[in-house]
Amino acid sequence: MTGALDVGQGSGTRIKEALVSSCFGFWLRRWGPGLARANTTYYHLDLNAGPGDNHDAGVRGAASLFVEKLDKYPALSSHVTLIEKSRDSMAALRRRVRNGQGLLPFVARDIDFIQDDNTCALDGYLQRDVPRTAIGSVLCDPNGPVRGMVALPCLAKALLRLPRFLFVAQYDVAAGLRMRGSAQKAPEKKCPTSSVTDILRLPRAHWLISDRYAHGRRYVILCGSHVSLPPYELLRPTDAHPMGVGLHNVTSARGRGIVRSTFSRDERAARKEARRICGIRETE
Repeated sequence: MTGALDVGQGSGTRIKEALVSSCFGFWLRRWGPGLARANTTYYHLDLNAGPGDNHDAGVRGAASLFVEKLDKYPALSSHVTLIEKSRDSMAALRRRVRNGQGLLPFVARDIDFIQDDNTCALDGYLQRDVPRTAIGSVLCDPNGPVRGMVALPCLAKALLRLPRFLFVAQYDVAAGLRMRGSAQKAPEKKCPTSSVTDILRLPRAHWLISDRYAHGRRYVILCGSHVSLPPYELLRPTDAHPMGVGLHNVTSARGRGIVRSTFSRDERAARKEARRICGIRETE
C-alpha cells in the first residue's frame, strides 16, 4: 500500500507552518545543546522542500522556518538535505539560498539539494553513512495523497533505519477520503489509498495529531517520535476553529476523536462492526 505523504500555499498555511515550527522547536530544544557540546551532527531531511517561500500566504517555507529554529544553536553542527521533484521549485529554492532571501543561515550550513522523486531520493539517502544513533528530523509536506507521495514501505524503512529522527507529516484528510471512496467503488483500478492510521503504524512509539485546520478542516499534522512529546496549544477557540488548534497525544480523548473524524461515517461503522466481531471495545 502506498500513502499520502508539492508544497501548499492555501489558507491554512500559516497554521501549518506554526504547528510544524513548534515540533522542530521542541526537538531542537531537547537535543540541540547536548549535541553541540558533544560536537555531534544534527540531520534534517525535507522530502517536499518546494521553492522556499509561500508567497500566496505571505509566510516563509518550512525550510526557512526550520533553519530559523536551527540558527538558535550556532555551535550545533548540522547537515540539511532538501528534496524537490519540480525543476522550477528547486531552481527557486537554490536562488533563495544563494541570494540569502530569508534563508541566509543556510549559507553557513552543510546543505544538499536533490532534485528527484522523493521516494527514490529517500532510498538514496539511506545509503549514506548516517549513524543509526543520529538525532534528526524528517518533514513530509505534500499537497495530497498523490502529488508528492512517498511510498509508506519506503518511509517505514527509513524510520527504522533512523530511529531517533522526529517524523512530521501533513496529511490531506479530504483527499484521503476521496481516494479511499474511489478505490472502494472501482477496486479493479487499484487506486493508491492511505489513511491517518496508516501513518500511525509507521515505526514511532509516540504520536501527536493536530486539530483539523484550513478550509473545510482539510488537513492534520502528525508528529512521531521515539520519546514522548508534549501537547501544544497553538490557537484558543475562535469562530473559525471552535475547539481551538493544537497538537494532542493520539491516545488522549481529543486525539482519538480527531483520528476518528478523518474517516467517513461508513468507514467508522465498518470499523466499529469489525471491532465488535473481534470482541474489542470501541474505546480501546
